[in-house]
Amino acid sequence: MEPTATLLSWPLAAAGDIPTSQWLLWAGTWVAAVFFLALTIFVHELGHFLAARWRGLVVDRFSIGFGPRLWAKTIDGVDWCVSLIPLGGYVSLPQLAPMEMIEGAPSAEKGAIPEAHPLDKIIVAFAGPLFSFLLALTTAGLVWFVGRPAQEAERSTVVGYVLKDSPAAKAPIPLLPGDKILAVDNKPVTSFGGARQSVIEAVVFSQGEKIQFDVERTRDDGITELITTRIRPRKDEITELREVGIMAAERLLVGKVMPHSPAEAAALRPGDELLLLGGKRMFSRMQFIDAIAAHGSRPIELTYLRDGATASARVTPEVPSGTDEPKIGIQFDAPPPIIVRPSPFMQIAESAAAVLEVLRALVDRKSEIGPRHMMSPVGMVDSVSRLLDIDMRLVLWYAVVINVNLALLNILPIPVLDGGHIVFSLVEWVRRRPLPAQLIHGLQSAFAMLLIAFMVYVMFYDTRRVVRQRMEEHELREKARTAPEIAFPPEPSPATPKP
Repeated sequence: MEPTATLLSWPLAAAGDIPTSQWLLWAGTWVAAVFFLALTIFVHELGHFLAARWRGLVVDRFSIGFGPRLWAKTIDGVDWCVSLIPLGGYVSLPQLAPMEMIEGAPSAEKGAIPEAHPLDKIIVAFAGPLFSFLLALTTAGLVWFVGRPAQEAERSTVVGYVLKDSPAAKAPIPLLPGDKILAVDNKPVTSFGGARQSVIEAVVFSQGEKIQFDVERTRDDGITELITTRIRPRKDEITELREVGIMAAERLLVGKVMPHSPAEAAALRPGDELLLLGGKRMFSRMQFIDAIAAHGSRPIELTYLRDGATASARVTPEVPSGTDEPKIGIQFDAPPPIIVRPSPFMQIAESAAAVLEVLRALVDRKSEIGPRHMMSPVGMVDSVSRLLDIDMRLVLWYAVVINVNLALLNILPIPVLDGGHIVFSLVEWVRRRPLPAQLIHGLQSAFAMLLIAFMVYVMFYDTRRVVRQRMEEHELREKARTAPEIAFPPEPSPATPKP
C-alpha cells in the first residue's frame, strides 16, 4: 500500500462566481495532473509487481487508487483495476503481511498459497521504492538534458520589497529593498526562493520567538555595512507557515508604454530595464510604484538600460483617469527565466535533503511544522496543474521531487509501508519462522487505521489551502478585470487664432 502524502507544504459560497471557462481550464489541467500522479504510482507499484513475478510470489490484484473499482480486467490471473479514491495504489500480495483492511480480501484461498522466503519478501517490498528512485533518476536526467526554467529568486538573496506593516518593516532595524541576506539564524543562504538553502526555507523551518537576519546593506553614499537584526515572524493566513513579509528582488522590464503618458513623452520603450528613480536603485515593481506615488506630480530623473547602454530621462508623473495616484504610464513585463541544468545527482540529493529536513521538523518538539503543513494528493495535483500552465519542464523537475518523496517515505520502517514489510521479513529471517499471524494482522490493522486518519487530516488542511489560494487568485483577477480603466488624455492642441 503506497500513500502519496508528500512533505513540502474559495470560500465555497463564492465558487458560483467563477465563470464556466475558468472551471473548464482548471478541469483540463487537473485531469492532466491526475494522470501524472497516477503514472507515478503505477511505476512504483510496477516495481512490486515485476519483483513478485521474478521471485515467484502470488499476485492477486494491481490497483491504482483505493475503494470501489471504477474499471477492472483480469489478465493472466491478476485483477488489474482503477479504483475510486486516488490516494495511492497497491499490489495485493497475499504472501506478504495481510492488508485486507485497505486492499480487500485476496481472491485466492489462503490455504493454497505457500509461504514465501523472507529474502523474496524483502526484494519485493524494496522494489517499489527502488522503481520510484529509478524514475526520479531518469526524470532528473531529462531535466539535465532539456533544462529547467529558473527565476531570479533562485539566483539572489536580495530583498526587493518589504510589505507595509509586516514583521520585517516593524523590526527594530527594519529590512530594506536592496538588502542582501547572508544568513538566517546563522545558516548561510544562497537564494531567496528554491528547494534548499533559501531565505524562504530558512524562515519556514526557523524556531524560537525571533529570527536573526545577517544582512549586507549598501548605503546611499556607496558604503557597504553588515547589519544583524532580529524579527518576530507571523503566520501566513493561508499556508499557516512562518513569514516576515519580504519579497525577492526582480528586474524591472517595461512591457508596454501607455499612449499619451509621461513614459511615452520620455521616449521609454518596451524592453527597457528601469534601474534608478531619482538616483535611487529600484529593486521591485512594488517599490517603484510606491516611490512614484510618494514623489507626486513633480519631475524626477529615471535611469534605464537599453540595448546594453545606460540612458536617463526626466518624467513628470500624472494622475490619469481611473485612479487618484500619480503614474508614469507603463506596464511591467515578467523577466524571462534562465535555463539551468543541475546534474541528476544534485537534483536527487536536494530532493532527499528536503524530505529529511521535513521529517526532522515533524519530530522536533520545538518546530512549528506539523502534519497540517504536508501536501496530499490534492495539493500535488494542484501543483502539477500550476506548473503545466507555466512550463512542461517544471513538471519534469517536480516529478523528481515527488518520486524521491515516494521512495523515502515508503521505505520508513512503519507497518503498512514497504519499510514495515522489510522489517517483518528481517525478523522472520532471524527467527527462522514467521511471526504470529495474529500479531502481524493486529499491527497492520492498527497502523492502517492510523494512516487513513492521518491522510484524511492532511487532506483536509491541504484541500482548504488549495481552495483558499484558488479563490484568492480568482478574486484578484476579478478585481483587476472590473477596475476602472486607466488612461492618459492627449495633450490639448494649442488654439489656432482666427484670421
